[in-house]
Amino acid sequence: MTVNSITDRVLTQYNITKLQHNYLAIAVINNIVSNNIARLDKIFYLSVQCLFLIYMFSNGYVVYVVAENTAY
Repeated sequence: MTVNSITDRVLTQYNITKLQHNYLAIAVINNIVSNNIARLDKIFYLSVQCLFLIYMFSNGYVVYVVAENTAY
C-alpha cells in the first residue's frame, strides 16, 4: 500500500474528502514496517485556509499531510 493510498484511507475514515482539501505537500518520516493505523494523533488548525494533519501509525511511522482548506 502506498503512502497516497494510506492517506486516502485515513482521510476517508475521518470524512475529509479531496473535494474539501487539496494536497499541498506530504512529508514521510521514519520507515514503513506495517500499514496499521493506530489512531489519528492530532489535528492542528494553522489558519482558516490551512489544515495540518499528523497521522501516527502503530510502529511510529508518521505521515504529515498539509492541505489547503477550500471548505470555508
